[in-house]
Amino acid sequence: MKLIKYYKRPDRPEIVRLDKIATTDFGCVKQGDMLVTYPLHLQDHMRLCMWLDPKTVHIDWIREISDETT
Repeated sequence: MKLIKYYKRPDRPEIVRLDKIATTDFGCVKQGDMLVTYPLHLQDHMRLCMWLDPKTVHIDWIREISDETT
């Protein structure tokens, strides 16, 4: 699972899961936009999703973590 920490506002960081990066334009989604899901504390079927334009936010980091449960 890949996580992204980004800022829309300078004082409020947000952490979301990266699901997909658009490879072509379709509808209002442009190439390079990222499909992310949030909030992370909810189960997968209860999370919201949105397309995030990397040109309109400041991305602090993208990290890959293991999502295996022991």
